[in-house]
Amino acid sequence: MELRKIEKKRYHLLDGLRGIMLILMCLYHAAWDLVYIFNIGTDLFGGTAVYFMQQFICSGFIMLSGLCWRLSGSIKTHLKNGLIVSVCGVIVTLATLRLDAGARIYFGILTFMGSAMLIMIPLDKLLCRVNNFVGAAAALLLFAACKNIAAGELLFGLIKLPDAFYNGMFMTYLGFTDRDFYSADYFGILPWIFMYIFGYFISPLVIKAVRRVLYTKIPAADIAGKHSLIVYMLHQPVIYGLLWLIFSR
Repeated sequence: MELRKIEKKRYHLLDGLRGIMLILMCLYHAAWDLVYIFNIGTDLFGGTAVYFMQQFICSGFIMLSGLCWRLSGSIKTHLKNGLIVSVCGVIVTLATLRLDAGARIYFGILTFMGSAMLIMIPLDKLLCRVNNFVGAAAALLLFAACKNIAAGELLFGLIKLPDAFYNGMFMTYLGFTDRDFYSADYFGILPWIFMYIFGYFISPLVIKAVRRVLYTKIPAADIAGKHSLIVYMLHQPVIYGLLWLIFSR
């Protein structure tokens, strides 16, 4: 029996964890706005701790999305959700075109998420046959091996990729970042698709291990997680507006 058919009840804890990641992301973006838009607290960014916090938030968010992909819906549902999230990614790009070059967003987290949801539709037929422990381990290893692909490296710098790969917007979308490209929020298909696939593989392992706990609700975070796309689309305008009211006087 397919995993997504095992339990029809909603796993509220997953909503809560997604909501926590969203709250952390809002705090991170508020700090980013203070530094790069309002020029306040310019020493907040640049440290190792901030980098690891950013990586923890985005990795957790992507992993949870991959985990939930395997639990929910039909191909039609995944197709619809993937297209909706992808369109939202385009809207974010269009909305930031009027901003300074350093604040514009191309191929941000929503573009990646929408693409990953669609990519997983054909991949699911292959990946569902792979042992979950083996698949999860392989996905993590591939993620680590490709982590610096934007810088032209594989396997922690052991392999240097040809400069010819790093040319144009389509290659940038795939993860081979054009040398003249910059985005305030950028997630290439590589390496992040492997973190999404890691979430896909650990999904049945998590359900089997802690199913009873997954019905637990985390107040506020649970609500944010259920409406994560709306929260994501609105959080930056709201944060910017509040900061403008506070610091523009």
